[in-house]
Amino acid sequence: MPTSVYYSKQNKTSYVYETEYYYDKEAQRTKSRKKLIGKIDPETGNMIPTGKKGRAPKPKTEPTNYNHTDEEYDDLLAKFNQVCRELQEKEAVRIELDKQLRATKRALREYKKRVHETIAVLYNDPELDAEDE
Repeated sequence: MPTSVYYSKQNKTSYVYETEYYYDKEAQRTKSRKKLIGKIDPETGNMIPTGKKGRAPKPKTEPTNYNHTDEEYDDLLAKFNQVCRELQEKEAVRIELDKQLRATKRALREYKKRVHETIAVLYNDPELDAEDE
């Protein structure tokens, strides 16, 4: 793979990159990916390889040990069960409201149809009759 050297004016350092070319099907053209492989030592002119830096790993923390007493555990379990019951009740209400909404929309469509039919009959307008069909 070809390498290239770029000079950074901000920190006055030359960086060495390895370039990989690939074809992008969406853009239908060739593109390139550059990977930093090192920097140039200003005194010697030699390349100093860079290691795999990336983001620093998070320190491993041990899981928190919850030493709950039996009474605290029972309270937490009771709260959890209460929340589950409330959720089931709210879901049942949501389902019932959804059914009512569908029935209301159905009735509204029927009323609109009847209004159009009534207007067509009142005004003897054949175009209004055609809209209903």
